[in-house]
Amino acid sequence: MPVALADATAPPLRVGRIDAVASVLCHTDVEDYEGLCRAATAALRPGGHFAHVGVHPCFCGHFADRSQPDQVVISSGYWSKDRHDGWSPDGVRSRVGALHLPLSALVAAITAAGLRIDAVIEIGEPSPDVLAIGAHRP
Repeated sequence: MPVALADATAPPLRVGRIDAVASVLCHTDVEDYEGLCRAATAALRPGGHFAHVGVHPCFCGHFADRSQPDQVVISSGYWSKDRHDGWSPDGVRSRVGALHLPLSALVAAITAAGLRIDAVIEIGEPSPDVLAIGAHRP
């Protein structure tokens, strides 16, 4: 299988020929997530599936303190769409930061691209840390 290095908003994919596209942990790194969703929609055949899996935008981010195992403390900053320092002093996020999209902006990126949402799944305790959205191209 060939591998290509490309801009996520303009991948070298044949229009309308792909059965499924998965965006896994991308929305915190791609500057134009709506552009990525538009490119995915264009590549999908009618009826093709799109899957978004990523950190939950409501409970993970620079504004969420998850240091206590049994609670998440949310402070100001949720509405900001800017790149922020990582939410943990360990790991790659402490070095490269992350983009944050509020839930409404994330859903809008998917639907504005012409995809129809079929399912929304939240995973994690005590509050979700993963959000998965299944959609299709009509």
